Amino acid sequence: MKISSIFYIVALVAGVAIQAHVDHNEFEARDWLDEFHARELVLDYHARAGTLEEFSTRDLVDELAMRLERRGGKLSKPKTYMCPYCSAKYATAKEAKDCSKFCKAK
Repeated sequence: MKISSIFYIVALVAGVAIQAHVDHNEFEARDWLDEFHARELVLDYHARAGTLEEFSTRDLVDELAMRLERRGGKLSKPKTYMCPYCSAKYATAKEAKDCSKFCKAK
């Protein structure tokens, strides 16, 4: 092997190492920004947790129940029971069962 070929190999390895180091620095800066953003998220979480500590559990549950009622959730609608034969609706399961016993649509 000639000395000139060893020089080219060393130059190639040095060039690859420098390029890898430059790429690493770019990623390091991105990681630093990601860590900074994560720190902001943690601080924001602690600020919101402090705000929520001011409310009692009863206040939170009442507010959620009111919003659910306004939205028309399951809690705001009475449960109805249907006869499997004539599809008549009843307020209790017993009434629906009685209808299914004597239903003329059987």
